[in-house]
Amino acid sequence: MLLGVCTANDATLRAGAVENPLEAEYLARTVEALAAKHADIECRVFSGVAPGGPAGDGVTPVSPRVVFPFSRSYRPGLRRAASAARVDVLVAHPSVLSAGKADHDRVAFIFDLLPWRKRTGPSGVVEYALPRHVAKVCRDAQGIVCPSREAQRICAGLLGVGLERITVAPPGVHPLFSEPMPPLVAPPYCVTALTPYTAPLLPAVLETAKKRPELFPPTLVVTGPPMPDEPKDWGMPVIRVESCPPRARAALLQHAAFFLYPALHDLSGMPVLEALRAGTPVVTSRAGALPEVSGSVPFFCDPESSASLVQTLRRLAEETPRERRERVATGRVVAQDHEWGRCAWKLLSAAKRAG
Repeated sequence: MLLGVCTANDATLRAGAVENPLEAEYLARTVEALAAKHADIECRVFSGVAPGGPAGDGVTPVSPRVVFPFSRSYRPGLRRAASAARVDVLVAHPSVLSAGKADHDRVAFIFDLLPWRKRTGPSGVVEYALPRHVAKVCRDAQGIVCPSREAQRICAGLLGVGLERITVAPPGVHPLFSEPMPPLVAPPYCVTALTPYTAPLLPAVLETAKKRPELFPPTLVVTGPPMPDEPKDWGMPVIRVESCPPRARAALLQHAAFFLYPALHDLSGMPVLEALRAGTPVVTSRAGALPEVSGSVPFFCDPESSASLVQTLRRLAEETPRERRERVATGRVVAQDHEWGRCAWKLLSAAKRAG
């Protein structure tokens, strides 16, 4: 089978837009695992980089015309590129898949629903509004893939399809997160990841840190690419690490007092899984896929409530060394169950059913 995987979506195509680093890593690791574990599968990656840009081996650049919306002008180019490459199945974000007939089968890949979040309803439930094209492509596609059961549940409700139509391919964790690493930063410190899911909530966390500094280590390490909502003044000693590959993340997490992930709408839970594999206590929210991937291991809080965060950090500080060792051991067991090879197998299963 010749499998096509497109890494572009609305965010990656739009000039000045912020790419979701978690989605990019999910696809990169899955393609890597496909190549390593399935010799009978040839994989062709289609990217939104410009011609002459940094396209690697096995990557086909597909550039949209400069019109709005970018995804609309990208779709014909992707369809032609996939046809020219003679792929059997194309896996891509529904915003860049073409509706109608094609000479290859299609699997819609939905990593999260953040681009289509409409508002929070009166009961506190987040509501979404899928664009008409996205809904049509998903219903017409031969398969749909998402990273968690929570994403599967939400997508099935929005599309009006059965759960069996949507394949869950949970993300993996690189084994190096459990390999002992030397410290990159002198402890004590805590780590937080700046992602599209945490950026809106970080100001409230920083305000809590100013009011209750005794609950936080003296230094905060912030990882992740720059975000539009990133605070200009952190108000406390911060080490900002914008480019942080897995080995560096592993070293930072292993020596951190705790990993703070005040996220909403995260449907993969990848940062939490990495922290658990590294043996780091986790403080996060009971939202999205986070409780699904981590069980009862983290310290859960309401990241929108300063009082809830303070209470949770107190519980963390009061934990005995024995309780911490048991929590760390349980977290590593939970995280070890998540492998990129298994994720690749799930994606491949959806592609084979489609083909």
